[in-house]
Amino acid sequence: LSRIVRLVDEAQGNRAPIQAQADRIASIFAPCVMILAVVTFICWAVFLDSSSGSLEERYVTALMSAISVVVVACPCALGLATPTAV
Repeated sequence: LSRIVRLVDEAQGNRAPIQAQADRIASIFAPCVMILAVVTFICWAVFLDSSSGSLEERYVTALMSAISVVVVACPCALGLATPTAV
């Protein structure tokens, strides 16, 4: 039993090289997606034709577009955030 515990501790302590690479990519990808979502919100809120509806409708459209960017780029984010919100 002590041997199994030691092996599990060693396995948890060592990181696979692919895990380090995935962490590096995620550290760049996630902020880029969030920046793109903010830019999407701003573009839809500012440049959407004012004759298309009230200011509130423009902001709702902008927010839905920004959320769509995040969900399409990171579909697992929706699965992670849903249990937290509930």
